[in-house]
Amino acid sequence: MPNVIYIQVISGFSDITKEETVKGKGGKLNKINKVVGHNPVIDETMVFPLFEDLKMEVGSTMSSFADMFHGISDMINLGSGYFAGATGTTTTGIQNLTNIFDVPRWQKTNPLKFNVTLPFFTIQDAVYDVYDPMVRIMNLTILSKVGGKGSQTWSVPGFSAATINQTFKGAGKDSKSIAEASSTAAKYSSKSAKLVAIKIPGIMTIPLAIIESAHPTWSKQVVSINNGAGVSPLWGKLDCSIIGIYPALSSDFNGGV
Repeated sequence: MPNVIYIQVISGFSDITKEETVKGKGGKLNKINKVVGHNPVIDETMVFPLFEDLKMEVGSTMSSFADMFHGISDMINLGSGYFAGATGTTTTGIQNLTNIFDVPRWQKTNPLKFNVTLPFFTIQDAVYDVYDPMVRIMNLTILSKVGGKGSQTWSVPGFSAATINQTFKGAGKDSKSIAEASSTAAKYSSKSAKLVAIKIPGIMTIPLAIIESAHPTWSKQVVSINNGAGVSPLWGKLDCSIIGIYPALSSDFNGGV
């Protein structure tokens, strides 16, 4: 029996509020609801079987300590070369110093990334089962018109300075629960950024991710729709590249619970 992947489409974020008491004019105490974060609003959950083995990119980017001090590596190499050229030898101290500055140093942890093939089969209706859900996922990776028919504004995948900036308004740090909420959804956008949440039972959960690409394959077999007025592919598949929007965490690999 194949494993499955859950893809939850996030349509936006709802406010997390906390009641606070503040002093108004004349020292009067007023109670207000302060926005301290955001929770993702799940618009749709899709479930797909995994027929192929799953490979993931997990790791960090490394640099050296020499990179922290501009020019020091060249100075060490120059000094080592000068000493060796003058004496025909080198010393343990010089080699140890070179090794220390060349030791791999953590620079950043990369987001978790993987490729997956999502299958679509006609069960009852080819448009409902195949065409429409394929297009919905494809739309998460491309431009989408915002507004009415004559609008010239398009929503882009991923984040912009405007969408990230809005998420920091009212981010709370007062309690563990608030901090946990703000560490995921609240630090990102309350506007549409075309986000998804990913869960693979037994493996991992990614609370916020982006589908970078979704390459469609449409079947050459078609079926009639609308009483013969048109046709729709009988089956299809999407070869998707999915990447988390924050550095991979050990807590992502929680068995998909």
